[in-house]
Amino acid sequence: MTDEEFWDLIGELGGVADERSRWCEPLVFGGGGDWTAYADAVLEITDDIGSRPEWRAWWEVSGCTTLRLVIELADAEACAVRRGAGAVTAECRVLASRLRHRSAAVAARIAAGDVAGVVRTVAAVLGLPDPPAVPRPAGAGPADPRADGRAARLRELRSRYPRPGG
Repeated sequence: MTDEEFWDLIGELGGVADERSRWCEPLVFGGGGDWTAYADAVLEITDDIGSRPEWRAWWEVSGCTTLRLVIELADAEACAVRRGAGAVTAECRVLASRLRHRSAAVAARIAAGDVAGVVRTVAAVLGLPDPPAVPRPAGAGPADPRADGRAARLRELRSRYPRPGG
């Protein structure tokens, strides 16, 4: 099966019309009950991105017709961006543990951050300008004002006390 046949099949399974006006194609892999709200949020965000003119204008600079975002919930983080004939595929693994025992609102905020990170990585690899702001999914709720401080403290502690063997 070729890449094109694979993506046509995915589009058919997801009820996506086979029209090339849809330039942002998401695919989310995960397991268990924790990932459902996350996957729903990723799909909502990418549908919103795909319909916004400022995002289409940003993507047209790439010269490609399709951006495929493949997000897999896994035990380790990694991201690879490949450019093929008319399409760019960003295959990213994100930590599934971040979603355990989280509300749907928190999962949606995490999804928005992940999509923003993937798109920034794609922009850097392809030499594109900075992308527009990623829309927040409807169920995301307000951002936690303490999150930035907590993330900075966590980075500081991780640099000060690295994990053994890694």
